[in-house]
Amino acid sequence: MKSAGPDIKLVDPSARPVGTMVSPSGRFLFVATVPNAVEAFSIGSQNGELTPVPGSPFAVDADANTLAITHSGKFLFVTGTLYSDAIYVFAIDQGNGTLARIATFHTGFLNCAMAVDPTDTYLVVNAYIESKLLLFKIDPTGQLQEAPGSRVPSSYLSTSIAISPDGRYLYMDDALGRGINSHFDNGILGWKFDALSGSILPMPDSPFLDNQVPSSVAVSPKGTILVVSRVNDLDVGHVASYRIDSTSGALRPLSGTGFDSGILTGGGPNHVVLVPRS
Repeated sequence: MKSAGPDIKLVDPSARPVGTMVSPSGRFLFVATVPNAVEAFSIGSQNGELTPVPGSPFAVDADANTLAITHSGKFLFVTGTLYSDAIYVFAIDQGNGTLARIATFHTGFLNCAMAVDPTDTYLVVNAYIESKLLLFKIDPTGQLQEAPGSRVPSSYLSTSIAISPDGRYLYMDDALGRGINSHFDNGILGWKFDALSGSILPMPDSPFLDNQVPSSVAVSPKGTILVVSRVNDLDVGHVASYRIDSTSGALRPLSGTGFDSGILTGGGPNHVVLVPRS
């Protein structure tokens, strides 16, 4: 079998892992793969050992790319490749992690990053070529309907969306150079979000300039810190952090403002995940 990391063996030996997501319960791991599938594993409670769930892998119609799960753990959303406008909706069996495909939703845009708001009311999607932030309402059966507050200007090729635990703020990496000094013109986009009305409004100081190329963002469980993975002109990777203003959502660097600020990681990190303390 082909290894997808130190502890993951994919069911399909020819598959290549692209994205991963752990269920809110911590019991299941889902892996988006090329070609055209999602693999699902149960996670051993004692040693974290991974066991393929019944029926894995689960087919989609295009190479799977990004994943998002409702906080209830009921539904898994999967985008196709960067050249597909499809979002595949799966129901997750709460007992064994088996996936049942219940819908295929075509957005009309090429999709990239995704996130579900804390109330499981909305799925937020970045349409990368059109640079639009799309907003879809999730009904109780997992079906999607585009909301009135959709199609807000965003970023060309964001790969990560983070929503604060209280649902008030959205953040997205913005790796598109906006001027001559492209690496110094990269930033983090921020919006204020109203889950009741579905409105998405840009924060006054957005984008918050980041002096390197951000690739992924994550909000701490308490909603006070934004962590960013990024890389500089020398292909040196860092993980940096920002304080989130509780009133405005604005970001303030915590790890310095120099070109090599942040914690060195080596290479080019492309994803960051924060795990709550037990």
